[in-house]
Amino acid sequence: MARFSTCGAYTVGKGWRRTIGRKIGDGGKLVPCRFWLGFDKPKATATALAIESLWAGLNAPHWSVVALADAHRLRTPSAVEVVPSRPGAALLPMLKTVLTVGGLIDRYRQAKMADGQLAPASMHSIASRTKALERSPIVGMALADVGAEHLSALVAYWLNRPMSGRGVRISETSARLIAKTARAVFDYADANGLWLAPRRFERLFRLPKSTGMVMVETYSMAELTALYGQANGRMRLLMLLALNCGFCSAELATARQDEVDLKAKIIRRRRQKTGVPMEWKLWPETATALANEMAASGELALTANDKPLVEYIGGRRIDAITNPWRRLQKQANVGRGSFKTLRKTGATMVRSIGGIEVSEMYLSHSEKTVAKYYSVPEPKHLATALASLRRRLAPMFAG
Repeated sequence: MARFSTCGAYTVGKGWRRTIGRKIGDGGKLVPCRFWLGFDKPKATATALAIESLWAGLNAPHWSVVALADAHRLRTPSAVEVVPSRPGAALLPMLKTVLTVGGLIDRYRQAKMADGQLAPASMHSIASRTKALERSPIVGMALADVGAEHLSALVAYWLNRPMSGRGVRISETSARLIAKTARAVFDYADANGLWLAPRRFERLFRLPKSTGMVMVETYSMAELTALYGQANGRMRLLMLLALNCGFCSAELATARQDEVDLKAKIIRRRRQKTGVPMEWKLWPETATALANEMAASGELALTANDKPLVEYIGGRRIDAITNPWRRLQKQANVGRGSFKTLRKTGATMVRSIGGIEVSEMYLSHSEKTVAKYYSVPEPKHLATALASLRRRLAPMFAG
């Protein structure tokens, strides 16, 4: 008595079986290799497909000893995750002894590092987040065993904001970014056939809305006046570019001379992070500082000693702005904020002048609505807002 299905024939009392490939039998003859797949039809089908994928990849007239051992290991419980709603899916499962979640994270990181299109800042961010992700509870778990409940627990773990490697509770923003990186890692596993993903697993990574109101730290006019008054020519240039154009260290580190038109008093460039093209009308003070403080080579993205403002050496980010800024804060008796707070201050003031759309132009953010397919931002609105911002900052220049 036998009946047939995608996993082979069924024998009463012995379950499903399937003949896949050939092996060396007694006397050295090649004989059909029969695999007993158990009594559960969906799991038997998935196991049969997994074994067939190993056989197809072997590209040999018969099973080798090692390959045959791997094929039989696939028949052990939980070696293959079964998704009944996806029968017949092309499976390329990894054996439990081959790839863990930690190994997957490392493979994902190496793949991203090999991407020549990524900026150094992006690679540094990926390296930092994947390193944090390696502290997840399931990092030592076999990838083949990871199911929906494990992914849900992984997201919940990070949203609970555990302690960082330095013993400090991570911020909500960092926790959410790490959870998003986790989704990218498992997307990579699914897309490259390393893991049989649960159906619609992406929904497990949908993050709830932030629990609290985001507080944006900005400098007061008195603080700006004190900082500007104590700054030397080079630091004044950086302050002016941060306020006039919304540049932080990443933008300053990639700025080039050919993006500056001193005659027209305009900077035109694509933001490194978003690739959005934008132009900023320069204030007279900014244009003068640019003419006076450009590096000897004529480039902007250099220190006074013609060294890069931001470097990535051995996986570490070397920022030539942070320490001088802290010294300036100490001299000006301003005990809070960072250099990036200048960008936040400028964006907040521009938004109060021209609204959210103009502030998004100022920040070179990518449009997230359908409007980006039907309309083009008007630079003159930003130029008008920047002129108003210059008038609001008059006390800083006067001081």
